[in-house]
Amino acid sequence: MKSTLIGAAALLAAFPLAAQVATTTTLSLSDPSPVVAETVTLRAQVSAVPPVPPQVMADPTGIVRFMAGPLILGTVQIDVNGMAQLTAQIPTPGNYVFVAVYSGDVNYAGSTSPGVSAVVTLGFSSVSQVQTAPPRPVAGQSVVLAVQVLPFPPLTLTPRGLVTFFDNGNQLGSALLDGAGIAQITVTFLPGTHYISASYGGDANFSGSGSPVLQLVVQNSFTITSLGANPSNAGVGQTVTFTAAVSATGSGGIGLPSGSVTFMDGSVMLGTGTLGTAALNGTSATFSTSTLAAGTHVITAVYSGDANFASSTSGPVVVTVRAAPSVSLVFSEGAGGLVLTSAVSGSGTAAPTGTVQFNDVTASKTLATGTLAGGSANAILNPAPAGHTVQAVYSGDSNYPAGTSSPLALIVVTSGFSAAFSAFAPDEFATIFGASLAATTGSASQVPPPTTLGGLTVTITDASGANHAAPLLYVSASQVNFIVPGDTPTGAATLTLGGAGFAATLGSAKVSIMAANVSPALAPVGQVIRVHSNGVEESPVVTANFDAGSQTWTPVPIPFGASSTDTLYLVLYGTGFRHAHGPTACSANGQALTVQYSGAQGAFPGLDQINALVPMSLQSAGQVQLSCSVDGQTSNAMTLVFQ
Repeated sequence: MKSTLIGAAALLAAFPLAAQVATTTTLSLSDPSPVVAETVTLRAQVSAVPPVPPQVMADPTGIVRFMAGPLILGTVQIDVNGMAQLTAQIPTPGNYVFVAVYSGDVNYAGSTSPGVSAVVTLGFSSVSQVQTAPPRPVAGQSVVLAVQVLPFPPLTLTPRGLVTFFDNGNQLGSALLDGAGIAQITVTFLPGTHYISASYGGDANFSGSGSPVLQLVVQNSFTITSLGANPSNAGVGQTVTFTAAVSATGSGGIGLPSGSVTFMDGSVMLGTGTLGTAALNGTSATFSTSTLAAGTHVITAVYSGDANFASSTSGPVVVTVRAAPSVSLVFSEGAGGLVLTSAVSGSGTAAPTGTVQFNDVTASKTLATGTLAGGSANAILNPAPAGHTVQAVYSGDSNYPAGTSSPLALIVVTSGFSAAFSAFAPDEFATIFGASLAATTGSASQVPPPTTLGGLTVTITDASGANHAAPLLYVSASQVNFIVPGDTPTGAATLTLGGAGFAATLGSAKVSIMAANVSPALAPVGQVIRVHSNGVEESPVVTANFDAGSQTWTPVPIPFGASSTDTLYLVLYGTGFRHAHGPTACSANGQALTVQYSGAQGAFPGLDQINALVPMSLQSAGQVQLSCSVDGQTSNAMTLVFQ
C-alpha cells in the first residue's frame, strides 16, 4: 500500500478551525459594604458573545479566578450555567476593586469582569453598660467593674483587645477582654456620685466603641458603735467613764473613722444637750463624768460620721447611780480614850452596811476600822493624836456608794497632870490639846485667873443646860490650860471653845466630857522633906528633874539618911482630889503611906497637895510606882527611887 502524507496546511485547508467565541464576565458581591473577617459571597457569570458558530456545540467551561486588587481570593470551576461562586473573608480593611477573571477554554475566549469597588471596614462592636459588684457599694469597699464587648451582626467573632474604665473622664484602670469578651477591674470609691463608663479600643477585626454612662452613688461606709461604762453601778459623785468604739462594717472604709461621739442620757441630753463629746482617738472615744444624779440612766453613744463613714448609734447601756449616804464624824471623851463615832445614813429603805475607816489625814495613816452596827461605827484612840485632822471613810455596799465625812480636827481634853481619859472634877486643873485653838499665846497674870484670855473662852455646859465659865491659865495654838469651874455639877457635860480668839477652822469647837466629884491625877514631880528627931526640918528636895531634851522627868534618888530616927515626908502635887467624900490613900509598890493631908494647895489655882509619911520599909526599895486613890478612883502612877 502506498502511504500518502498529508501536510498541516492541506489538513487545515480540508478542515478549517473555528475561531474562539468571545465571552463576557460579570461580578457581583453579596455585601456591597463588607467588613473585615465578614464572609462575603462573590458571584461571577460567564456568557458567550453571540453569534456562536453552529459547530460550537458546548457551553463555556473552565475556571474563574476571584481577585481583590492583587489579592487572589480563590479559583472556582464554572458550572453548566457559566456561573462561579466563591465565599471568602477579607483579612484587612481598605479600598478594594474586586474582579472575576475567566480563563477561557478551547471554544471560548477568556474575559475579565468589570471591577467592583468596595470599601472594606472594621467590624462594629457594642460595649455593655458597666456592671458593679456589689451593686450598691460603700466608700472604701472593693468594687468589681465589668463590661462585655459583643460584635454587631453578621459578625460572630469575639472581640479582643483592651477596655479602659473611666469615672467622669478620669481613668480608673484597664483590662484585656477574655475569651467571652468580658473585661473587669477592681477599684474603690470615695463617697458621692460617680459617672462610670468603659471604652473599647478595638482590634484587628473590630473598631473601638464605648459603653453607656452608669451613674453610681457610693454611700459612706456603714459603721457600728458599741458602748461600755465603767463602773456601771456607781455612787453619786463617783466618776463614770464611758468608752465608745466605732468600727466599719463589712469590707468598706477608707482609713479609720474620725469625728466625734456624743453621749446621751436617754432622750434627754444632759447638761447643755450632751453628756459629753469626745474626739475619736483611733477608733474609740471616752468621756468621764461625776455629775450623774441618783437613779437609773440609759446611756447611748451617737457617732457623728465623717466624709467617709456614716453615723451610727450604739445600743443602750444602763448605769445605776446609788444615792450618796450621809457620813458624819464626832468625837467624845471616854474612860478608855478618845471615842470617834461615825454615823452613816441613807435615803433608801435599806440601812447602810459595811465598815468605816478612821483616817488620820495629817499623818496619812489609818487609825482604826469599825463595822457599822445600827448605823454607826466607833473607834477608841488612846493615845489620841490631838490636833490632827481625822476623817471617816465609809466603804459602801450594794445599796450605797462609798462616802466620806467632813474633816475634823481632834481636840483632846485631859487632866493637867495625866494623859489618862477620865471624868473631870470641879476645881481640877485640866488641859486642852488641839490645833489652831487660840489665835495668840498668853498666860494668866492674876488670881483668880480670868475666864477670857487672848480672846478665847472655855465654857462647860452641864446636863441641865447651864453654862459655867472656866478660868484660863494659859492659851496657845496647840494647848489651853484651864480650871474646871468649881460649880460644875456631876454628869455629862459639853466643853465649848469660843470667843473671838478661837482660831480653829475644821470641825467642832465642842467636846463631850463627864464631870465627877473627883478625878485624881498626880504630877510627875513632888518634894521630899526630912525632919530630924529634934524637930529640925531640912529644905525640901525634888523627886525628879525635867530633861528638856527628851521632854521627860528623871527620878532623883531619895536617901533615907543615917539616922533611923529621922522622918521622911512626901509632898505630892496633883489635881482632882479636893472634893472627895472619903480619905485619900497612897501606896508604893503595895506598901501604904500614911496620908496626913489631902486638899487644895492654896497658892496655885486648881493645884491639890498630899502630904504622906514614907514608911521605913521603902528604904533601899529602889524604883517604885506610887499612886493615890480617893472615892474609888485611882490616880496615875508617878515614879520614885528610894535609896
